[in-house]
Amino acid sequence: MWRAIREDDTRSIMNSAEDNAARAKYLSSGQSDPLDEIREQVTADFREAIRSNPENTLPDDETLLPLSAIRHAAVIIRHGLLGRFGIAISDGRMKEWDAAQKYLEKVEKGERKIASDIPAADTLRPNVMPAPAVNQSPNRQGWRYQDGI
Repeated sequence: MWRAIREDDTRSIMNSAEDNAARAKYLSSGQSDPLDEIREQVTADFREAIRSNPENTLPDDETLLPLSAIRHAAVIIRHGLLGRFGIAISDGRMKEWDAAQKYLEKVEKGERKIASDIPAADTLRPNVMPAPAVNQSPNRQGWRYQDGI
């Protein structure tokens, strides 16, 4: 499954102190939220790494990443966001960032193949729904079937 990285993906791996510090820094400096810009850059980096292995295929939409890469991308985005504003990054966060960088390097070297679940255009078929079943009683006539009339 492929999808775009959402703001929630990044915010969900930040603690409230990191999130509040980042928001306070960019609001006090009069900047707009740099999250979108960093997210676009990291998405491009991941897609380029995936593209570097000829066995991988990518969807045409440049915002999509495989689900397996979303968390790693979010960690790198968090690191870029905190680093941009000079917010302290703990040792645990640095280990997560190192792991995400190693994942990206493995993808780029072809050591980590990205499973493609993108259907080929010629295999796409419309999803045809069967007609709903209707359970209709037969029309019965006669005095036995006319209760309440």
